[in-house]
Amino acid sequence: MNTLFRKLLSTLSATAAVTLTASSVVACGVGVNSLLNMVNDPKVMRLPYTYNVSSYNTARTMQAEDQKVLANTNDTLLSTDEFGRIYPLLVENTSGVDGQDPTYIGKFNSDKSEWTYKIRKGINWVNSKNEVVGTVKPSDILTAAKFALMPENASDVSSLWTSFIIGAADLYDSLLSNKDENGNAIVPDNPEQGVNYTKPYVEKFINSDKFGIVANDETGEVTFKLTKPAPYFESLLTYSVFSPIYTENADGFADDTADFSKAYFNGAYVVTQSNPNNKVILERNKNYYLEQKRGTVERIEFSYVDNSSASRLRTLFESGSISEFSLSSDDLKGWKKFVGSDFENPNFEGIYATKHPDTAGSFVLNFNLANWNAVYGQGEKQKQAQAASRLLQSDDVRSFISTTLNRSKFVRYFSKTIDTNETSQMLRNSWTGVGVASTTVEGVKKDYTEFVSDRYDEIAGTTAPTGSHTISDGTDVYLNKEESLVGKTKAQLISDIKEYIKANNITTTSTKVTLNNGKKVTENRVVLRLIASPTGNASVNPYTNLMLKEFNGLEGNPIFIQTDVPSSTDDYRQQGAQGAMDLYIGGWSPDYSDPATFLETFTLGGSYSSYNGTARLIRTSLKSGEKVGTAINDFTEYKSEGETIYFQNAYYVKGETEKAYEMYKKFSDEYQKIDRTETESVSRFTAFSKIESDLLYKNFMMLPLYTRAMPKQYVVSFVQPWTRTYEAFGTGNYRYYDVVLNQRLLNRESVQAVMKAYEENLAEVSADPTSHRDQDHWK
Repeated sequence: MNTLFRKLLSTLSATAAVTLTASSVVACGVGVNSLLNMVNDPKVMRLPYTYNVSSYNTARTMQAEDQKVLANTNDTLLSTDEFGRIYPLLVENTSGVDGQDPTYIGKFNSDKSEWTYKIRKGINWVNSKNEVVGTVKPSDILTAAKFALMPENASDVSSLWTSFIIGAADLYDSLLSNKDENGNAIVPDNPEQGVNYTKPYVEKFINSDKFGIVANDETGEVTFKLTKPAPYFESLLTYSVFSPIYTENADGFADDTADFSKAYFNGAYVVTQSNPNNKVILERNKNYYLEQKRGTVERIEFSYVDNSSASRLRTLFESGSISEFSLSSDDLKGWKKFVGSDFENPNFEGIYATKHPDTAGSFVLNFNLANWNAVYGQGEKQKQAQAASRLLQSDDVRSFISTTLNRSKFVRYFSKTIDTNETSQMLRNSWTGVGVASTTVEGVKKDYTEFVSDRYDEIAGTTAPTGSHTISDGTDVYLNKEESLVGKTKAQLISDIKEYIKANNITTTSTKVTLNNGKKVTENRVVLRLIASPTGNASVNPYTNLMLKEFNGLEGNPIFIQTDVPSSTDDYRQQGAQGAMDLYIGGWSPDYSDPATFLETFTLGGSYSSYNGTARLIRTSLKSGEKVGTAINDFTEYKSEGETIYFQNAYYVKGETEKAYEMYKKFSDEYQKIDRTETESVSRFTAFSKIESDLLYKNFMMLPLYTRAMPKQYVVSFVQPWTRTYEAFGTGNYRYYDVVLNQRLLNRESVQAVMKAYEENLAEVSADPTSHRDQDHWK
């Protein structure tokens, strides 16, 4: 056993250390099916984590790693079950009441722009000592609103509030500009409140009829008044964005905290221990409001893994340190051991294939048009950032990178075991993920991504292959497609980019390059920084470098992309959130079941505005001391349809910056119009697919890279199959309250029996959505 593995296990629990012998035995050649003899504690779920919890405030964070904990400690209003149904969690079940569609939980108006729910009685707030400190009330949702809509709190989820709740955008914009809806300065009611001077204004606004959430603590009801009809709204309530939060502060405003001892919980588990880069322990909430009829998990242990590569997780499972792992194709040894050459008849009796939430998630390369370092960096770092930001505002540059990067070189890290040719089977060509939303066209189910594919065919002049669609996962619709997508050859793009660099005095750097023909040269190029997580140093980062090496080695290329690896994962996350990079690989999974959950991220002010730079590039007002002028930190004024916009000169390129702004504005305006007016699914998907396709294949504002889900996802787990949800939207797939943990792994025959029973139950649920509602949350 190597030293690195010993060091890793030393950071885990004493239990993990005890089970090292089992791991050694397996590694030394005993048949893989001996794992069927492992004995597991069905009361303890053991899981890895790679990032420390950034916040225990559900109105603050949207980080997936945080949700793995919060989904178990802080309940959402609704959740999803193993059949894909939405069920009531914090709210009472009114499904089918008064003749309404039984697939919905709440009461709604005719166009589904207003939804009403009743909070269950007797739900307690507890602290980390499992002591009751209060009860959950409808007004706790307003406490979440107060936090999310104050710009100074930098909430990750504020854009969802402003997108859906009437008045939320007005409040947020007022606080951002310090002006009320009439343009008057917001004057504090109590000047002695200092930096919190806006709190009285927020309190007054949220409790007025201008705000679209009406909370009645006496009746227990809460009504959401939406900015638009949203038939899919209940899928959003399975996510924590509108969940209640608790505060003991006298002013009714909650704090942000990464300290579990200062957090409050209403879920099935309570955080009782949290040591950074070590262990997070969750114990059963003895004051929980639902009866655990099926689930067996009483304790959840998260153990820190500084490099969660697939082989690392597999070996941790083999040692008994974690309760499950998904077999990834980058784990060559594991694939050979557990699956072998016959996908349909795996070597290991206890492995099974299942639906995976990752199918709906997409990872993309973000082009940052306004690197934070261009203003706040020092010396050469600042000069490089200014040059990169100006370069990436060129359409030619983004299209050249998109059609020249061989994405498969990078993505093959995830897919090399299952690939049959040079194109990775896990390449993705859309932003919205597969399976996020679908509709029926002429009696046939059609996924939203097929609408996007139809639009790609129109742009590129291609024809979809029989029985499939052009942009399906595992195809490359970008590489060397510049002539069909842009109307220019690669040589023309290179020539135009060089002219752009010269005309705009963009700084180049003397760079040593090994060309693809093996020749070593020193050339002046514009350098772009792609930051990569240090957790990938021994796994995915070398594949990133392979992709970039081929790109950089193209003869005549005026661009050089270098990989920068921050010293820690926390530094990596901070640089990404700041936008202190030029290129960034980021992912997104759906918050709700509609394409808007992806497309909103690239609107002005959307969730990705820090990563693509629009949050810094585009200003609607100047702060005290800032002015229009010619200095590098001054601003250039721009008039657009009667609106005054300011661009900081550190990023500004005459003509190109205005063009980039107009592109984002057009996308944002069209998104808003479609989202608010198109409610019929076919027309909605058709309209959305047009603006997504223009974003990807005409304007190249980001480059899709990959899906983390293999075509067939194999799992080895003590979790009983289909005792949890596998839906991609919401946080239900992280909840373990209803999960059944087995004492031993099921063999193939047992798995098949479980799967057969599930399929039979699913057929019954499809025929009658009210069947199989025996869990306590349905009451």
